[in-house]
Amino acid sequence: MTGPPMKWFRFFAVTIAVSLVGLELVLLLLRHQPALSAAPPVAAVARELYMLDRHMSEGCSEYEALGGIAQTNKIFLAGNGYESDANFPGIFFQTSFIIDPSGTVVLRYRRLNSMYSPTPHDVWDSYLDIYDLEAVFPVADTAIGRLAAVASEEILYPELSRCMAMRGAEVIVHSTCEVASPKLAPKGIARRARAIKNLVYVISCNTASMTGLDLPGESADGGSMVINYLGHVLAEDDII
Repeated sequence: MTGPPMKWFRFFAVTIAVSLVGLELVLLLLRHQPALSAAPPVAAVARELYMLDRHMSEGCSEYEALGGIAQTNKIFLAGNGYESDANFPGIFFQTSFIIDPSGTVVLRYRRLNSMYSPTPHDVWDSYLDIYDLEAVFPVADTAIGRLAAVASEEILYPELSRCMAMRGAEVIVHSTCEVASPKLAPKGIARRARAIKNLVYVISCNTASMTGLDLPGESADGGSMVINYLGHVLAEDDII
């Protein structure tokens, strides 16, 4: 690819704006590539996007641009997107990543539980031969703490967050896509439970507006939040 799509710069602008108020960690939404945020990642869409070369890859222009944003603004930048791997041609993984203030990707977690896209389980033996088990449950030791990631529905599975906590995670970043509600929905309960049970902070970013679906466009507005290790919501994007 020659460069990031123009729509990416709306994310970059938001990232720059929030970094100016002194934040150290910025989390982007689930599947933040514009082509993917407008539709669910069903297999047919995933195959089409792969053929169109719209996925990310190590060292690609998207990672370079995101790394530049992190470096310029001296922030940790986390997010989630579809990523190819030269070791596994023809497939790609839904990947949560964390970039440090030097612009370096310090964490790359490939989603383990997905109904719509390949996971390391699909190539398990080869994956472990190449990356070993620590890469399956990665935790990054950084200047702002030990960071880990889970994606969307994975917050519902207690075993995954427990594995991250057992490896020393203090903060779990959670890019998600869900219908926001002023009432406690399953993922909202799960976020609090993961925080309390594992004595970690959970930082969750919801998708926000959706287009091209047979759903109300603002269904996913709101619901982003920061939860401390006692299960208290420290900050929340209110649902309007």
